[in-house]
Amino acid sequence: MTARSPKKPFLRETITVTIDKLGGSGDGIATITTAENQFPRRIFIPYCLPTETVIAETFERSSEGLRANLIEITNSAPNRTKPHCQHFGHCGGCALQHISPTEQAKFKTEKIITGLTNRGWDAKSIPILPIQSSAAGQRRRAVFTAKRAYADQGGELSIGFNQKSAHRIIDLQECPVLLPQLFALLELLRLVLQSCLNPGVSADILTTATDSGTEMVIRAHDRLKGGHKKPLPLLTPAALDSLLQLAHQQKLSRLIWQSAGHRPETLHEGQKPTVRHGGFAVPFPTGGFLQATQSGEELIVAAVLAGLTHLPPPAKILDLYAGSGTLTLPLVAAGYSLHAVEGDPTATAALMATRADYSDLKNSLKITRRDLVKQPLLSIEFADYDAVILDPPRVGAEAQVTEIAKSSLQNLIYVSCGPESFAKDASILAAAGFRLSQIQPIDQFVWSPHVELVAYFSR
Repeated sequence: MTARSPKKPFLRETITVTIDKLGGSGDGIATITTAENQFPRRIFIPYCLPTETVIAETFERSSEGLRANLIEITNSAPNRTKPHCQHFGHCGGCALQHISPTEQAKFKTEKIITGLTNRGWDAKSIPILPIQSSAAGQRRRAVFTAKRAYADQGGELSIGFNQKSAHRIIDLQECPVLLPQLFALLELLRLVLQSCLNPGVSADILTTATDSGTEMVIRAHDRLKGGHKKPLPLLTPAALDSLLQLAHQQKLSRLIWQSAGHRPETLHEGQKPTVRHGGFAVPFPTGGFLQATQSGEELIVAAVLAGLTHLPPPAKILDLYAGSGTLTLPLVAAGYSLHAVEGDPTATAALMATRADYSDLKNSLKITRRDLVKQPLLSIEFADYDAVILDPPRVGAEAQVTEIAKSSLQNLIYVSCGPESFAKDASILAAAGFRLSQIQPIDQFVWSPHVELVAYFSR
């Protein structure tokens, strides 16, 4: 057996290029030749705009091309805007603060169109509406990273988001994306975690603003070489006391701590965490899913209801990937008869608990727990429904869409957070005779390249 030749080390280069266009992640793309490879290759550089001339340093090769860090912009585009945050260009949380709202809307709309045209759709025939957006300062979920430096490095604690393309933590002094009450927790967490984390130890902090207060889940870990986490000691009495003081002072709805190698501990639960969907109070599962912004959720719900105007209540609706009722419950509140199907056990349990709490849901809402990836509904199971709501994860729902294509179903509303997977699934539906009548783009991730959509299909 012939031995493989050793992998050639990557040769970093400082280059000057002119940006041709933006890629799907918001990076500027240019075409270059380098000392390492004389054939033209694409290079991806963040925080750039088309027509700009920039100096950058390559640091990595990938199947798509080369990746580089921006060093300097020597010739700025006239449409470059001033960033809204002092950390932009270093923090990995935002990618598009240098782009105007109008240009961001165009960029995100074109992402949806490009996904479809890459599958053979005619761009002129795609029925896409103007994008609807959430404003800044509304993000109600965030995962922060905290790390305490080693003693010989001062032992101080940093907390924030990771730097783009690096493991360094940007110690946040501001964040215009977040709800103010979430950002306000950071300064307090700096003080508290200083006493909870030993030097060299990190923690991931998931914060979610529920209707009854903020839920906080803290997972402490100390990564070894290879990415493994070594067990950590449990909290000391003093550290536990400081966390409980934080929970009481900030009126947290729930505080959970987990040291690596141990089970999670619920340290505090005040008013039980709940979120409202369609006017119904739903128990919020620990670390559960919630749309990124309240206004974004409302835009999605409104778009779904708009797609059902030709089917007045009490039409029978099947909601696939229903979660804990984000779309299910507003549709029930509007008078529709719902069958919600969800595979996640905690989300299903939350929806079932809500049904038990409200007598008017007992006759209008059926709930089934079913893994739709491993066990999609079969084509014959759609016969009794007037419409289907499909809201899959980012990877899409190819197996389920294939069964829908073979069914007798006539009306489908597809809610997507992944334009590429949506385009793949939409093409399967179109081949089965479904007509795409409208796409409503929705942007609740301000200054990021992410975009969502609600699309209407019928046949």
